[in-house]
Amino acid sequence: MGRLRKKMGKNPIDKHVGRRVRSLREGRRITERELAALAGLTSRQIEKYETGSERIGAKELLLIASALGVSVTYFFEDVSASTGDVSQPIIADRSFTDEALELMGVFSRVGDPIARSKIIGLARLLASSADLDSADS
Repeated sequence: MGRLRKKMGKNPIDKHVGRRVRSLREGRRITERELAALAGLTSRQIEKYETGSERIGAKELLLIASALGVSVTYFFEDVSASTGDVSQPIIADRSFTDEALELMGVFSRVGDPIARSKIIGLARLLASSADLDSADS
């Protein structure tokens, strides 16, 4: 089985899940070492999981999800249940995705509902301003 896996290359679902772990970890500004400590794993395991070179077992994925404060299902978003195909994200620019995840992580730590509402309002204002700028071009 190990030889067959090496011949076939990295599994797209393993890579997808690993990318989601890395993006969320980085968005929360947690190092591999910190995540490993929180999940009771090694930094090397986290590194291998994030690159997709090693499949994350169910127990380990549960520990990682718990450490990052998300449901296990978070890691399988954009994966077709029937075919296992990984759909392309709507936004292909990876740096934007990382920024969005970082913003999500920071936003989730804002406890005041009024402040959260104001942040959403500011984001909408900035987005509509950007829409107007691109329409003028």
